[in-house]
This record gives sequence, structure tokens and C-alpha cells, in this order.
Amino acid sequence: MARILLSMSPASGHPVPPVPTALELGARGHEVLVRSGSADLGSLRIADLAAAAIAPRIGAIRVDDWRASN
Repeated sequence: MARILLSMSPASGHPVPPVPTALELGARGHEVLVRSGSADLGSLRIADLAAAAIAPRIGAIRVDDWRASN
């Protein structure tokens, strides 16, 4: 089976939408690793996903794209 890496923004709420997909891929026998901000690791692990923190330099980037206009 495949080895799949899901790398997500450390912004609040960003890891939530891909969780069902990650769980389904794992249920189908794929090896899935989720990389996200350290604040999200506990929730991802509770969901029974292998999770690791993104690089500290990435986590330190201020996420303020929500302020931009469309």
C-alpha cells in the first residue's frame, strides 16, 4: 500500500476537513502521517491518526490570510 503524508497549515481549524479522508485511507491499508501545528497533535492522535509537528520555522509564521479581501 501507499505511504501518504498530509501536511496542513497550523492555522486553527485547518486540520479538521482532511481527517475523514485520512481515516479512510488508513482503513484501506495505507500508511498515513499527518503533519500539523503542535496545538492540533493531541486531537489528531485521539482520532487515531499518526501525527507529528510541522517544522518550527513553519509554525512560527503568522497566519493572517483571513484578513485579505477576496
